[in-house]
Amino acid sequence: MIASALRAEIERCTRTIRSSNPLFSSALDGTIPSRAPSAPRALAPLLDLLDREARDRTAAHLAHRAFFLYLAAENGLPWMRMVEQRCGIPRETLAFLGRAQDECRNGVEEALDSLDVLVSDPAQLPVLRSQLRELIGHFDRLCEEVARARVDIHVSAA
Repeated sequence: MIASALRAEIERCTRTIRSSNPLFSSALDGTIPSRAPSAPRALAPLLDLLDREARDRTAAHLAHRAFFLYLAAENGLPWMRMVEQRCGIPRETLAFLGRAQDECRNGVEEALDSLDVLVSDPAQLPVLRSQLRELIGHFDRLCEEVARARVDIHVSAA
């Protein structure tokens, strides 16, 4: 039950990312921003959240894994690797994505199945949704900052 509800949340968020994430749209139109010369400010909060959840092995960690795996399965691993590179996300942070989209699809199922085993109380669903939305918010802010950095750079010939 928890997994089904979170799957719906992940699917909805992924559709939103496809329609509004600036790195997704720039990949489609060939205007992918280069990597920022310094780490984006929005990177640290995302990495802190992912590191904390990975260390604690909480249900949120499984939900976060399922989100990134689903994102890679739907948008392709090349797109996810581009996001890692452009945003400065260390490769080991999302190493669980593997090498193929089929691995990602299988990983989504494994993460959600594990979540159902770990969490049986439906009262936990609002908390998990909130934690998932927090992660996605951090991810969105990071992508927006990286996309905007390319636009905000001004070169003067003076």
